[in-house]
Amino acid sequence: MRPGSVLMLLVALTQAGCSFVCYGMQNAISAPYDAAQECAFRCRVRHAARAAWRQIPKEDGHEYSAAYVKGFEDGFVDYVDAAGTGEPPAIPPIHLRRTLLRSEESQPSIEDWYAGFRHGAGVARESGLRERAVLPVGLPPRAASEAVSAQVVVPIPVEEQLRIAPKLKTSP
Repeated sequence: MRPGSVLMLLVALTQAGCSFVCYGMQNAISAPYDAAQECAFRCRVRHAARAAWRQIPKEDGHEYSAAYVKGFEDGFVDYVDAAGTGEPPAIPPIHLRRTLLRSEESQPSIEDWYAGFRHGAGVARESGLRERAVLPVGLPPRAASEAVSAQVVVPIPVEEQLRIAPKLKTSP
């Protein structure tokens, strides 16, 4: 590439405006940082789910399957992090949908996962973690009926201004 071509390319890139540079900086720095922060938050929530789970078998003395425990953690994290409703997704996770597990023996594992998911979401709801994780919003959006209507100012034609002007000067 000739030096003149490189110079032209640099000039063209700088003339693209700040948006090109800003988007590049966001893609290179901000997006990975945000993704790392989200991952760290999910890890903290999963850690809280495991801490909550450790108390449950101690309290009721019941033994639970591994699928139930995994469902509990998934439900807890879903409720806190993803604004879940407390209900599991329509289909079970991929590790329970594999063809090797599609048998009569796998059905109890899937049902245990669903039950654990609901249980974990319920414990998360009672913990209040979601309310602390959601950022407060300053003002709720306005409804269309509450919106401020725009005021239209119609200019008075010059002829009308000249006709009204003498009356304004003579009035007390």
